[in-house]
Amino acid sequence: MNKIKLFIIRAFSKVLKNVSHSLYPIYGSYRSTAEPLYFPWNSNEAFLSIYEKANSSSNRDRYYMIYCLSRQACLLQEGNFIEFGTHSGDSANFMAHILKNYDKENKSLTTIDSFEGFPATSQKEDLDVRTNKLFIYFEAGGLKSDYEQVKEKLKTHQPPVLIVKGFIPNVFQKLEEKQYCFAHIDVDLYQATFDSLSYVYEKMVPGGIILMDDYGFPMCPGARQAADNFFEDKPEIILPLPTGQAIVFKTLQIKKNDQLQKV
Repeated sequence: MNKIKLFIIRAFSKVLKNVSHSLYPIYGSYRSTAEPLYFPWNSNEAFLSIYEKANSSSNRDRYYMIYCLSRQACLLQEGNFIEFGTHSGDSANFMAHILKNYDKENKSLTTIDSFEGFPATSQKEDLDVRTNKLFIYFEAGGLKSDYEQVKEKLKTHQPPVLIVKGFIPNVFQKLEEKQYCFAHIDVDLYQATFDSLSYVYEKMVPGGIILMDDYGFPMCPGARQAADNFFEDKPEIILPLPTGQAIVFKTLQIKKNDQLQKV
């Protein structure tokens, strides 16, 4: 019986291999050098140490993107960190640990949230592409987080993490005038994403990084549409990631008489 099972397994494997080679002949030729793929978020000790210190619970691959891009932003002499959408404070806590380990310029971290959940939205852009309905957690008051719990989570960091409470865009009136080298936008909905980009874009230093958390997810297409609309007349190109996130690197200013052409 075991020999029969082994024969069936080998035969099935051979069929799969032939199908793979026929469909992807070039890839099939080099398959041995392309698999398994390298997943640094499962093995990078420096990343995992910070990830565990911050008690992060979200997907490690998405946090690894925050880790790499935050470290890159730490190399810029000017600019601070800002986050739009604090929620439970996990990502702010994670970024604060990165600043502690890698920042040499005394950069500050500001994180913004209403702490009252989502505002009501009637934007058709926010409807889940799979159901044509608003994702249940994005209804008014959805995903409400506790300000005191977040404050407790972030209280040990030096310099202190500045937590600003209020709805976007009105909350921007409470912020100090600063330049930024890293912006993390995780607000899910069209208008909040567009308003966050409108606020931070001109304040980004050249080489600064904007990381949008929600760009690729079907439940919040408004976040992608807002980003696409905002950058339509800008020189920067949005780089989508397979994690659902997307990156924009702030470029140098282009001359007014230069014609912007995008594909």
